Amino acid sequence: MKVLLVTRHFISNFGSFLQTYASVKAINRCGYECDVLDFFERKERSIFSSKIWARNYKKNFILEIGYFLVCSLPNCFTEYRYHIMRKKYLPLTVRFSNKNQLIQLENYDIYISGSDQLWGRICDSPINSVYFLDFIGDNKFCFSYASSFGDINYSYEKKYAELLKKYHCISVREKTAKIFLNKLNINSEIVVDPTLLFDKEFYENFIGKRIINKKYILVYQLHNSSAIEIAKRISKERNFEIIRISSNLSHRFKNMSSFFYTSNPFKFLNLIKNAEYVVTDSFHATVFSIIFHKEFITKSPGKTSSRISDLLNEYNLIDRYITKNNYKLPSDNVDWLQIDELVNISREKSWDFLKKSLGEVKHGK
Repeated sequence: MKVLLVTRHFISNFGSFLQTYASVKAINRCGYECDVLDFFERKERSIFSSKIWARNYKKNFILEIGYFLVCSLPNCFTEYRYHIMRKKYLPLTVRFSNKNQLIQLENYDIYISGSDQLWGRICDSPINSVYFLDFIGDNKFCFSYASSFGDINYSYEKKYAELLKKYHCISVREKTAKIFLNKLNINSEIVVDPTLLFDKEFYENFIGKRIINKKYILVYQLHNSSAIEIAKRISKERNFEIIRISSNLSHRFKNMSSFFYTSNPFKFLNLIKNAEYVVTDSFHATVFSIIFHKEFITKSPGKTSSRISDLLNEYNLIDRYITKNNYKLPSDNVDWLQIDELVNISREKSWDFLKKSLGEVKHGK
């Protein structure tokens, strides 16, 4: 039987690629073929959103040229590199950019939406109904795996309820999402992000040999947070070099010791695995710090922070979550045996949901 996975795989960052990759591998492990819907609207690509942002500089020619050289041009390069990675590692359908084209995708047995923040605001749209699978008929079997709303727009409650009626079963990634769906009288289960379905041995199969042969603090910062300042404090105490990893070349101009550019998500995993300490404001960098048993601190990204706080509360690691500028560094002692037990419980529950949901088609439910 064949599955169509509908997710936001095309965002050019490590988490977007890895959650898609893990989702496909999980579906394959359950005994199903899987394609990833290669759908994106022009406005969703970072390359185009950066051009829109650049319009702010149109009145100043020098600033416009500077922005193009520092941001837009590097973004084009990054987009191309991620495009190559996606073509190589993800089983993509032909490309679609218009919802009306999707009606031809009626030949799959199962449709899955998830994971990540695909049920909330996307660019200038509060909801994109494609990620609610509204392009398939009501007779098709569909469910969600670890879907997320990001920031929930409560003014669209009726719209959410209408779009989710066709789902045979629903799982979400955050407690906030489950609470919201309960309010709409929609049953759901909480499952782990697809990247957490697998243990470190799975990822070690393809991350290669150690890249940096010295002790370092890895910084992966997506938002305008104080992650770098936190890393500097730890560096002063531990005497480790700070290395910032990014797939955005414009970050090279930020003030830090070393910069490591890559658009290869497997190198990202390599650097997390071999770091002495990880400082981040990223959900997926936090996930992989847990998987690889790394000392870490996660700085709140502000919006959409519930997914991180829910994760860390689930595994008794909330002391590693910093929300304010005046903070105390957590102790170095992490009981990874206890953490692994908690992770394994939620992981097994999530595998059970995925296998049961996929199996319902075979058994005609």
